[in-house]
Amino acid sequence: MIVLHSHYCHRSALYREYKRQTGSTLSEKSFNRYLVRWLKEGEIYSAGRNWYSDLQDEFKLFTRPLTELNDFLAEAFPLLEFVCWSTKQLTNFYHNLPGKFYTFIYVSRYSMREVAEHLHKKYPESSVLLNPGKNDLLNFSPRNSNIVIRPLIYDDSQSADSFLQIENILVDLAIEAEALSLMDETEYSCILNDAAVSGRIKPGVILRRLARRKVKSGYIDALLKYFQVEQ
Repeated sequence: MIVLHSHYCHRSALYREYKRQTGSTLSEKSFNRYLVRWLKEGEIYSAGRNWYSDLQDEFKLFTRPLTELNDFLAEAFPLLEFVCWSTKQLTNFYHNLPGKFYTFIYVSRYSMREVAEHLHKKYPESSVLLNPGKNDLLNFSPRNSNIVIRPLIYDDSQSADSFLQIENILVDLAIEAEALSLMDETEYSCILNDAAVSGRIKPGVILRRLARRKVKSGYIDALLKYFQVEQ
């Protein structure tokens, strides 16, 4: 087994590293036999879509902060398709715990306004933002609790439940961190690293989300750099 320099490695990079460390001229096709053996012996673990990791346990998503909101939306809109996540789910990974938290809800564009009105009534102590852009945030003063409603993304509509998976959260956090000034790039990188090493995630899902969102920023650069993906 070769020595990994990262907790996550794509199959092609793993093959190159194997040849570098062993001096082998083994073909990439033959290298698959080693991968199969390492997986069976528990020396390496699948991270989906040709990605591998040395982390045995899968990431466990913390959903308790969304229980009340999830139940409210399910009861108020029984036919509504929605997905949500919150920065409160990431509190264990912050280095500097914020005093203000944000919850994001993705719903159909046609339902956004009605959902916002219901949330205003249900949570009067929270700020409810309806798909805010830069101009909407010029005079915005965040409260301790803030709810942001965004359009549902196609990938989200395929979700098995209403909770956004951690891979997509890390992508959307990078986007919202800049859009809403949630944190600087250093804090984002700390959250990314601590989350990614706390349990095995799927880099391929992250890359697919990035391709769909088509956003570029220093935060996204940090995300790509972490998984050693060329830009």
